[in-house]
Amino acid sequence: MNTFKAFIILFSVVFLSGCFDIPPPPPPPIVGTWTAKISAQNSNCRNIRRGDVYTEQWNVNFINRQVTVRAVGSSTGVKAYEGGYIGYDKVRLNSVGSVNSMEMELTQDGLAFRGDGMLKTSKGSCNAYCTIELTKQ
Repeated sequence: MNTFKAFIILFSVVFLSGCFDIPPPPPPPIVGTWTAKISAQNSNCRNIRRGDVYTEQWNVNFINRQVTVRAVGSSTGVKAYEGGYIGYDKVRLNSVGSVNSMEMELTQDGLAFRGDGMLKTSKGSCNAYCTIELTKQ
């Protein structure tokens, strides 16, 4: 009986080990290249007025449960954001390595993401409330 048990264990380990592998989960929906439209709704900044619209290209990745964004804009240069998912369909991001801080929250809306954010200067004298809309490229 012990030989039979050893055979079953060996058979299970060698032949069945690959049968029950669980594939990795698919990447979250926000991963990819997006066009970001950022619209200033309210601002006390000299260089950002209500109604100003900025367009950027966002390259979004999901690494180690962290959302990372590399944003490139014609007038804003290159910026970086990072954050994570809150629940299933909501993402919270913060700017990284910038003089100005930007905090935003985006919610999946069909195939797009929409949300809002607050831009603050390092001196605290300038705040701009913005809406953000991401469209997949």
